[in-house]
Amino acid sequence: EEPSSDVVGCMDSNASNYDSLATVQGYDQYNNLQCVYASCDDIPTWGCIYADGFGSFNADFSAAQCTQYGGSPCEEPSSDVVGCMDSNASNYDTLATVQGYDQWGNLQCVYASCDDIPEYGCVYADGFGAFNESFDAVACSSYGGTPCEEPVVAEAAPLFFSEYAEGSSNNKYLEIYNPTSETVDLAGYAFPSVSNAPSTVGVHEYWNAFTEGASIAPGDVYVIAHGSSDPAILAEADQTHNYLSNGDDGYALAFGSEDDYIIIDLVGDFNGDPGSGWDVAGVSDATKDHTLVRKFSVTQGNSDWIASAGTNADDSEWLVFDQNTWNYLGSHEEMSDDIPGCTDESAFNFDANATSDDGSCVAVVSGCTDADASNYNGDANTSDDSCISWEELAVSLQSQLDAIVPEDGITQADVDAQADLSYGYGYGDGVASVTPEDGVSQADVDSVQALLDAIVPEDGITQADVDAQADLSYGYGYGEGYGAGAASVTPEDGVSQADVDSVEVLLAAALESACSPIFVDIVAGWNILGYTLPVAQDVAATLNSIEANILIVKDNDAEVYWPEFGFNDIGNFTPGQGYQIKTDAAIANYTWPSTDERISMSVTVPQWAVDMEVDVHPNDVKSLVKVVNMLGQEINVEDQFKGEVVLYLYNDGTVEKKIVQ
Repeated sequence: EEPSSDVVGCMDSNASNYDSLATVQGYDQYNNLQCVYASCDDIPTWGCIYADGFGSFNADFSAAQCTQYGGSPCEEPSSDVVGCMDSNASNYDTLATVQGYDQWGNLQCVYASCDDIPEYGCVYADGFGAFNESFDAVACSSYGGTPCEEPVVAEAAPLFFSEYAEGSSNNKYLEIYNPTSETVDLAGYAFPSVSNAPSTVGVHEYWNAFTEGASIAPGDVYVIAHGSSDPAILAEADQTHNYLSNGDDGYALAFGSEDDYIIIDLVGDFNGDPGSGWDVAGVSDATKDHTLVRKFSVTQGNSDWIASAGTNADDSEWLVFDQNTWNYLGSHEEMSDDIPGCTDESAFNFDANATSDDGSCVAVVSGCTDADASNYNGDANTSDDSCISWEELAVSLQSQLDAIVPEDGITQADVDAQADLSYGYGYGDGVASVTPEDGVSQADVDSVQALLDAIVPEDGITQADVDAQADLSYGYGYGEGYGAGAASVTPEDGVSQADVDSVEVLLAAALESACSPIFVDIVAGWNILGYTLPVAQDVAATLNSIEANILIVKDNDAEVYWPEFGFNDIGNFTPGQGYQIKTDAAIANYTWPSTDERISMSVTVPQWAVDMEVDVHPNDVKSLVKVVNMLGQEINVEDQFKGEVVLYLYNDGTVEKKIVQ
C-alpha cells in the first residue's frame, strides 16, 4: 500500500493514553475505541470501560454484557430504585421501582423455599432463574441452585370393584381388580363408606385406609373381608375390615387424600338410606343377601352407581348370584358361557344366571320352617307364615275347653252340685270305680285332671281352691267320687268326656313343651345370656352351681354380682332381661335352675387385693393427659366419628390405641 502519513491512536484528551500526534482515532476488532479511561467521569458516552479500550452501549450491548465480558459499565444515572419487587422474597424492597436482574437475566430476589417462587425455576443463594427450553432442573443443580419443579400429578389406575358379597352371618367381602399391566401401590387409595343414611348427603362418614404396603399385582385382585368370615373367604383375604355392608351401607373406591379425592367406583352410594339394600340388574335389594360379580366386559370403575347397577340383566354391569356364592372369589376372569344351575323358575333354588340345567332343582315345599314351633315341618323350605308356637297352641286348646257348653246349658259343675245336694256325701267313691263304655277309666281322667289342676288361672283361684270350697259347702267325700262317675255321661251336644280328655292331653303336651329348659354353652370370657325363667330369682342362688367359675355379672343398669368380693347389687334376675357374664372357664349345656333359695352375701376383700402394692409416687398415679388423632392433633373424643382410631396419652408415658365407640 501507499505509505500513509496518518497516525492512528487515541485522540480523546480525557483518556489516559491520549496521543497528541494521532491524526486518526484507533478502533479494535470489536469496534471499541482504543482509548483507556480511568473512570466513568472521563468517558465520552455511556458505555463499558475495558483495560485496553472503551465500548459504547447500544441496543445489542448493555451493562450486563459489559460486566459479562470483564468490563466496568458506566450507566446513565437514573431516579429509579433497582431492587427486588416480589413481596414473597426474603429480600423484598418496598422502595424499589425497577426489578433488578443480574448479568444472566436472573431475578435479584432471594426465596426461602419453592413455596414462595413466582414460577417453577432455580433458587440461588442470591437470585432466581426461571426454567426454559435451554435451562432445566439438571442445569440448575449443576450451577449450585435448588430446582423447584412442577409436581407430577399422579393419575388413578383404573381399579374397580370386581365382586361384592353380603352373605349369611359375617360372610362379607369386597374384591378389587387391577386390569393394568403394572403393579398398583394402594397407598394413594382408600375405600370410604357410610352407615345407612350419611350425616351429610353425598359425603363419606368413614375414611377406610388400605393396609400399609398393600398393592395389587397386574391382573390380580385384592380382597377385603370381615374378620369372622368363613375360612374359605379368609383364605383369599388380603385385609380384614369388620364394618362391611349389611346391604344398605355404601362403599366407594377412592383415589387421593380424605380432604382431596376422586371416586373411582361405587357399590351403593352416599345419597341416603336405600332401605334394606339397592336394586341391581332388576333384582330387589340385591346388595343384601346376595353376591355381585362384575361383568368381564367392564374395564374400569363407574362413579355413577345408578348406571352401574342398571335396571335389568342386560344394562347392568353386574351379575347377581344367590347368597353365599363364593365360586368366583380370588380372581376376576371371563366366565364360561355355560353357567350350570337350576333353570326352573318355579323351583326353590332357581338361578337366574344359569344357562344350563344341572339337575339341582328343588321343588318348593311350603309349611312352617321354625324348628321351635308346635307345627314345624322338617320338609318345608319355604315359610307360609303358618307357624304356631307352643304357647299359642296352649292358649288355643284351653279356649276350646272353656268354650264347651252342652246344648241343654247344664255343665258338669251343675251336675256335680246337684248330685251333692240330692245324694249326700260318699256316693262318688263308688262311681269312681266304674269304667265307662268309651274305655276311659277314672284313672285316665285323674291323670289329666292333675295337669289341669296345676294350672293357676289369672284370677289366682286354682282347682284345689274350688274343691276345698265345695267340700266345705256340701260335705266331704261325695264330690270327688260322683264327678268320676259323671265323667262317663255324654251330653246332648255329642261331646263326650273322651273328647274332652283328648283335648286335655294335647294341652298338657303343649304346656310341657312350652316349659322345656333351654341349654346354652358358656365360653371362657365374656358372654351375653338372656334370663329365660318366668319368675325372678336370687342371682347368687341361681348361679350357685357355677359360682366357682363366675368372675363378674353385669345388668343393663351397670349393677354387678361379684362373688369374689361378696357383691350382689343386682339382687334378682329379671325374666326376659339380658346379662353380661364373665367366666374363667367354659361351661357346657348350662340351663337356668329353678330355686326359691336366697343366699345372703357379706362384702369381703380377697387376700390378693390386700397384698397389692400401693402407688408410692405421684408419677405412678396414671392420668390422661390428652387424646390425639393419628395426625397428632388434639381432639375431643365425643366429636369424632364412630370407628376412628385415636391415641390416649397418659402422664406415666404410656399410650393406648383405641377405636371411638
